[in-house]
Amino acid sequence: MRFTYLGLVVVLVFVLVGCNSDTKNSDILWFEEATSFLEGLALVKVDGKYGYLAADGKYIIEPRFEDASPFAEGLAGVKVKNKWGFIDKTGKIVITPGHDRVFSFAEGSACVSVGGKWGFIDKTGKMIIQPQFDNAFPFSENLAPITVGNWQTGKWGFIDETGKHVVQPQYDDASPFSDGLACVRIGDWQTGKSGYIDAKGKMVIQPQFEFGFAFTAGFAKIRSEGKYGFINKTGEIIIPPQFDSTGAFEEGYTSIEKNGKYGFIDQTGAVIIQTQFDEVSSFQEGLAGVMSKGRWGFINTNGEMIIKPKFDWVGAFRQGIANVKSKDKCGFINTNGKMIIKPRFDEVLGFSCIGLAAVKVSNKWAYINKDGEFLKRSK
Repeated sequence: MRFTYLGLVVVLVFVLVGCNSDTKNSDILWFEEATSFLEGLALVKVDGKYGYLAADGKYIIEPRFEDASPFAEGLAGVKVKNKWGFIDKTGKIVITPGHDRVFSFAEGSACVSVGGKWGFIDKTGKMIIQPQFDNAFPFSENLAPITVGNWQTGKWGFIDETGKHVVQPQYDDASPFSDGLACVRIGDWQTGKSGYIDAKGKMVIQPQFEFGFAFTAGFAKIRSEGKYGFINKTGEIIIPPQFDSTGAFEEGYTSIEKNGKYGFIDQTGAVIIQTQFDEVSSFQEGLAGVMSKGRWGFINTNGEMIIKPKFDWVGAFRQGIANVKSKDKCGFINTNGKMIIKPRFDEVLGFSCIGLAAVKVSNKWAYINKDGEFLKRSK
């Protein structure tokens, strides 16, 4: 649970080690590292420095930082002389680098580390909660999880936006609030139990589960006696623990595993697709990736094989396009299974909402549009 926020600051790192015929094209923009576009900008690395690229191929912020993170709430963390600060989308430093570590902004504040302690700043850089916590994570639903003491022996609690303890540090683990509840743990990972508190700190679902997970759309996955099921926000077991593993509900369905085979259930617990696949991904845009006999394809919510298993691997559909791997090269298909961009890349990231995808060729990264054309230097 404590790793939930690690996904909030996602910077995809890839190292430059070579090139091929594609990478010799000087008109194409090539990078040592590249991320998807977030808030209209992509974080890229050139000659060991980080900058930000717009969808037209122009640098909005020239690569000049030692390290950096993607934009969130209009600001991005950047590292200068081994200290972190924040810039706006013009590249202006709006918060002077002076922090040892930072999280991205969330709900108007950022969690920062100074001298081994964590506190919070606002968007002007003002320290609104003084560094005093041994660990802290960004705010979620107006509350932030914090610890007093180290990872092994410290206790978790929650503070509000003034720094006041709404929930005193008393738990052995805690996850961020989601759907009005937070999962907390009493005891160690071997023998402890997980339950749920509300925003006032009241234990509304008593610690009774081997493990608990965050609520999403009114459901939370739990584990009991080695099996997984789901509860509602009153703690009622809606889907009894009976599965070897499950996913999270996406588009009203979640994957289940029994005896090494995978299928899907709906939110009532009804099995809509029998456990028959070797591996599956979640439903996205009405289709889910499934693996059978070592090959991947896609099914719809009726369990019909819409795209026959013929790929080495598949990603999720986004905007009607999914990345696939065939013979160790990556390309893209549409919802009919037609290969719209032939496999010729070593790695890819899915298309962002602006219609560009990051692709890797011989350890260099570039961007392509939905016609497979490379993003080139602006003239």
